Amino acid sequence: MVAKKNTLKEASEKYQDMKRRGLIPKDKKGIWREFVKEVSSDRSGGDFVGRYTAKGYSRRLRITVEYGTNESATELKQRYLDTRREASKKYDDFKSRGLIPKKKKGIWREFFKEEDSNRNKGDFIGRYTAKGYTKNLGIKVEYGTGESSWELRNRYLNTLLEKYKAELLELFDVNDFIEMAEKYGHEEGFMINDIMVIDNFTDLLALAKKARDLRETQMYLFRNKNGRNRRTESSEIEDYYDAFTHDLGAFVDEISGVMNKYRV
Repeated sequence: MVAKKNTLKEASEKYQDMKRRGLIPKDKKGIWREFVKEVSSDRSGGDFVGRYTAKGYSRRLRITVEYGTNESATELKQRYLDTRREASKKYDDFKSRGLIPKKKKGIWREFFKEEDSNRNKGDFIGRYTAKGYTKNLGIKVEYGTGESSWELRNRYLNTLLEKYKAELLELFDVNDFIEMAEKYGHEEGFMINDIMVIDNFTDLLALAKKARDLRETQMYLFRNKNGRNRRTESSEIEDYYDAFTHDLGAFVDEISGVMNKYRV
């Protein structure tokens, strides 16, 4: 009995809230019962949604509608139109730049849903919105820049290239390999400084392969430049070499995968 009273009380409060804001049509009957039914459904884990409850408006308009906000029917309508207008503006911007896949459906709804989420401090992110590209690519993507899909692709690949150049230098930083290679590498046609002027994946891959394929005659490049202990060095140098070539092999495979994926 207490549970029923609580249900009726909650339903009445929600109904009165929506009625006061002009969100209950005057010529509709039986609407209060839908509030009772929805509250009861919520309490029992059901999925009933009334037509003029907050859930009902949220479902029909696809924007967030809540109780207790004092937002009037006129204000709600304007917010819906503003959200729709802004979402369409952003969608059209990305479509004109070639950033919306032609065969994908329902993408505009994601722009609309994200715009509503932004206005309500939510965290929804669409796949092909500016936020979506920024999240997936790890670089800033914005509306209104005029940057085409091809230009964005190239900017992303340039960012990746610099990232992989830094990773390759980090792999080279083992047991004074960089310093020794700078001094003696030219004897074997290996110039470590080449990495500084590389501006494409093909040359980066070639340099990584050349380093990976160093034969045993180049193992001396892994010797410490100062204070060498040849007895311990002789037993450790092969371990350095094996770890080095193993890590470079994984690096080469990853770069090859990127090149195949983006056809570079």
